[in-house]
This record gives sequence, C-alpha cells and structure tokens, in this order.
Amino acid sequence: MQRALQGVDEASIEGLLESNGLKLIHFALLPEKNPDVPGRLFNNNAIFTITAADAATQHRALVLRVLNCHPWRQRRNGPNEVATLKWLEAQSMPLTSRVIDFSVDGKSSPLHCEFILMEKLPGVQLRHLWPSLTMSERLVYLRQLVEWLHTLYAVPRPGGDRPGLASLRLDDEGEVVADQPVVLVDGPTLPTASKHGFAALATSILEDACSRLPSGSLKEALEGVIRKDLCEYAARYEQEGAPAEELRLCHNDLNLGNILVLPEEGRLSGIVDWEGASWGFTDQDLLDLDELAQSCGAAGQLVLGVLRPAPGHVERQRLMELLREVPGLYFFNATWYGALADQAARKAASLNESRLAEEAILRWLAKAKQQ
Repeated sequence: MQRALQGVDEASIEGLLESNGLKLIHFALLPEKNPDVPGRLFNNNAIFTITAADAATQHRALVLRVLNCHPWRQRRNGPNEVATLKWLEAQSMPLTSRVIDFSVDGKSSPLHCEFILMEKLPGVQLRHLWPSLTMSERLVYLRQLVEWLHTLYAVPRPGGDRPGLASLRLDDEGEVVADQPVVLVDGPTLPTASKHGFAALATSILEDACSRLPSGSLKEALEGVIRKDLCEYAARYEQEGAPAEELRLCHNDLNLGNILVLPEEGRLSGIVDWEGASWGFTDQDLLDLDELAQSCGAAGQLVLGVLRPAPGHVERQRLMELLREVPGLYFFNATWYGALADQAARKAASLNESRLAEEAILRWLAKAKQQ
C-alpha cells in the first residue's frame, strides 16, 4: 500500500479533479479506526475524503479509494466494484454511490495506481451505533435493510439471464457484463470454472488450499469434503450449473461497517464497499443480516424471514463457514496492515492467523462428522 500511495499527493489529486471539471478544496486520508486493529492507518484499501467545487462553485463531497496493489488484487477487485456501481447507477438503485472516475491499470493511471473516485454518501457507520441501540431501534434499521435487499435482488443481470455465478466487469465498449469468475476479496484468482456454480466455486477454493498444504490429515479431510459434500450438493442442486432463476446481484459483505445511517432521522443513507459483489446466491447477505436479526430477538427473525433463500441454502451456508476459514491457512491480511510494518510482527501474525484458521477448520470438520 505504501507503494500504491507514492503517486497520490495534492498535485495529482488536483489534476484528477480538474480533468473531471472539479476544483480541489481539501483532502485527507481517512483513518480506518478499526477497534480490532488499533493503530492501523488503513484497511485493504486507503480511503481519502475530498471536498471539491464544481463549475457552479457548489461543494461536492467525494471519496477516493486507492486500491491495494497486492498481486492477488490487481485488476480484479477494482474492475468488479466499478462495474457493479455503474450497473447499480443505471438501474437507479438507491443508497449506492456514483463513480466519477477510475483506473484499473496502475501503469496508465494519473495517480500511478488503481483507484475509484466516487461521490461520498452521507451518514455514519452503523457499527458505531449498534451496541447502544434498543431492540426496537435495531428493528427499524433491519426492516429497511430487508426492503433494500428486495430492491437489489430485483436488479436484472447484465446481458440477460443465464446460469452460473459471476463477477462483473466493463467490456471493451464500456458495457457492464457478468461473465467472470467470482472475485475472492482476499485470495488468489480462481479458475474460470468457478463461475459455473457454487459447487465449482467451493471446489476451486478448497483445491487451491489443498495445493498449498503439506500432505497430512487436514489436507485429506479437505479433499474428502470435495469428494463427498460438494459432489452430493452438485448432484442434488446443480447438475447443469447454478440455475439462472435463483441467482441475484449480491453485496456479500453487509457488515455494520459497510452500512451508513442518518441516526437523527433513523434511516439508512448508504451501502458501501462493493468490491466483493457478485451475481450468485444470496446466502452471504442473509448470513450477515442473520447476525443482526439475532440481536433483535424473535421479531428480527420474522423480519428476515420474508427473504426467500434459494434451494440448497442450508448446505451452502454450512460449507460457507468452512470456505471463510480456509484462506487463513496460507494467506493473512497482516502483510498489508500499516500497523504491522515490522517483518517479525508480520511473521508472527501469519503464524497466529494460520493456527486460528486450522483450529476453526478442525472444529468445522468435527461438527460435520457428528451430523
């Protein structure tokens, strides 16, 4: 990230804005302020807040996302987010930001890095409010989220309905298409087959993990999941790939930090961070909302119950718990955390995250065996 930020200064930001008919007034790096990682300057992407003026001298609040230049992220996460936001804008989707400018090629970028310049949505992160809200106040936001998801899931697929999971991109003519393997936010590029269905996606993730693991019982157990669980799931639900009628455009990361609200008005004001969005099953969105619903009591489950999951959701959600842990066996975000610049600290974080991932996977395998 430090390398990606080398070309981002007042002069380059000013030039970028001028090319879009705007005049720079002020900019600042937005600290992550994540309570789980104190002292971290930024998350996987660095975010700048910008105040600019347009030709009519009206002030505009903007956000500049400088995208992480890790080899596993280059020209993958950025194109997916840009295409998703442009498609949502074309569909008049509420609570989403408009892209003003972007570059998904660091070599030709005016900032010498991948970036997305977009409108800044109003409000504060819901994670700052949630612990202090009453159950009835939480239900107000939960109902709005469910209503918003109904609208999101009505958005048509770019290029028309067809089977298969996919991430989004802009083609050579600048049109949005959904024809790429699903983007793993923190992981290597998956084979093209990973877009065919959930079974293919999960198999790709597990096969990648197994190829990196030394021979042993854990590797054999994960290979057994591919042979048994995923084969059984595919035979029952995806003999010809994921059915087009059950797939939707999904956010896939509806945590409280990505939900913006106006607390004085008690309403949602924005949904951010679309880099992991995909055309696929809604299970991850429903899992995220289920965590919120659980803190709202029985009424929360009733609110969430109106969202109809696709057939096979029980099996998918169970396997998704495993897929969430597998990348930690060999991959750790600590490599690009600003607060862990020391090599010894990164190595310690790597070993610790790998240990925690292995323990979580062993617990999942033990639970699966009991079932």
